[in-house]
Amino acid sequence: MKKEYLNYWDSWQAFSRLDSIKDEKMNLSFSNTLLAVIKKVAIEKIAKKEVLNGLNILILQSDPNRLQQELQEARTMVNSLKGELTQLENNLEFFSNSSFENPLFKNVEKQIKSCQNKISKAQENYIRLKQVKNSQDKSARKISSQELESSEDN
Repeated sequence: MKKEYLNYWDSWQAFSRLDSIKDEKMNLSFSNTLLAVIKKVAIEKIAKKEVLNGLNILILQSDPNRLQQELQEARTMVNSLKGELTQLENNLEFFSNSSFENPLFKNVEKQIKSCQNKISKAQENYIRLKQVKNSQDKSARKISSQELESSEDN
């Protein structure tokens, strides 16, 4: 499966491009279509997730604007969830020590655990996106230093 989508991706990248605005729209359309097709394929959930994550990384590496947008959304999500967690923890302070059996107390504790899990997943996503961004930045620096060296040689 991975080999197939990599072949499709490489073929797509080999096309000559028109201008940056049309290129962006076509890349978005192609990548969304490819993601949709892969989501419909009947394979194990874990394998499908790996394939989708790998393809998503390729898409983000080739589209810095999309990567920046997803990074911002991930950061906003983490901050929002942390704020929600703080609010829930503050709500716990309103319960007395004898209220551990209180259904409201149990509900708040359940919400806190759920929020903590969401924060953990959101942070993992943010870290993954940040790694892609760092890799992209490193590649860009390498290319620009190579271009600088070749222009100095001339």
